Amino acid sequence: MGISIIISHKDDKVMNTDYFVEQLKKKWSEVKIHLISDTNAPLLQFETPDNFWVLGDFLGVGVSYKGYSRVENVYFALWYRSIVPAEWELQIYDSALTFDVMSLTSETTEAQIIAGFDVAFDVSKHL
Repeated sequence: MGISIIISHKDDKVMNTDYFVEQLKKKWSEVKIHLISDTNAPLLQFETPDNFWVLGDFLGVGVSYKGYSRVENVYFALWYRSIVPAEWELQIYDSALTFDVMSLTSETTEAQIIAGFDVAFDVSKHL
């Protein structure tokens, strides 16, 4: 998939940047992190190691990323859900709106996300 996957926090809840970096390093010790000082840009960019490649932007109110394959995209989404407080509502969608917006909960499974990637975006639900 050459598109960016976006996971946003409903109600603009903000995750602490230091916490996100700590969790990234705990999961992928060789992660590359680039802090950004431009206030109009993401808070940081990250890239996981080659054996599980994901390139992304951390925004505080969510994350935007690209994985090498659907496997990476799904696995990263489930990992991200696991580090966000369970009561936070998350939505997952893609930058090109090739699939419909999905809720990402603590109970969401790999199979549900994969199936969701094949559900066309329904603009009528979002008007």
